Amino acid sequence: VEYASPIMTLLSYEDQAFKEPPTGSGVLVPRPNGTLTTAITFATNKWPAWKEDGQTILRVSAGRFGDERAWRFNDEALVASLEAEMTKILGVRSRSVKSEVSRWHKRIPQFKPFHNQLIQRIRETLPAGIELAGAPFLGVGIPACISSGSLAAERLSRTLTRPR
Repeated sequence: VEYASPIMTLLSYEDQAFKEPPTGSGVLVPRPNGTLTTAITFATNKWPAWKEDGQTILRVSAGRFGDERAWRFNDEALVASLEAEMTKILGVRSRSVKSEVSRWHKRIPQFKPFHNQLIQRIRETLPAGIELAGAPFLGVGIPACISSGSLAAERLSRTLTRPR
């Protein structure tokens, strides 16, 4: 399984940096745009508990599978580049007041055609009593990872409670 290495950056802006408050949960930025930014989550819309008085937080994803340009920047230069892209993409009118960069090296599995068959072949080679769970198996979202762990536990319980 191959992995992408995104960089997640939180950018906190004063509310007045936006002509209009962002609506919805975010936007995806297609590869042909050529930006470092691949997705923007309107974090304070999606998670209202993150909202601080007078500030809007964006979670900006940079980099995608096969595009490691964002990794060439130090955190300060990356934040400056992403802020410039927020001006172009969202019309943001000022720099962020706070930022936090999290580098996720080889953390997002890439699901290619016939991924399920690959996973099945891997599982068939495991010795009895060994199970695998996590993002490469059912998906990277929290619900998918929980399901993956639950299904692995279920398979183990059937294996370990079988009469000998």
